[in-house]
Amino acid sequence: MSHRPSSVERAAFELALIGVTGHSVADIHCC
Repeated sequence: MSHRPSSVERAAFELALIGVTGHSVADIHCC
């Protein structure tokens, strides 16, 4: 699929992920 998520979709996804895991994508991929 060639769908590129927009900044809004990415922000919503990250917020949902933080709500589920308690961590942001940046925290997970940081170190």
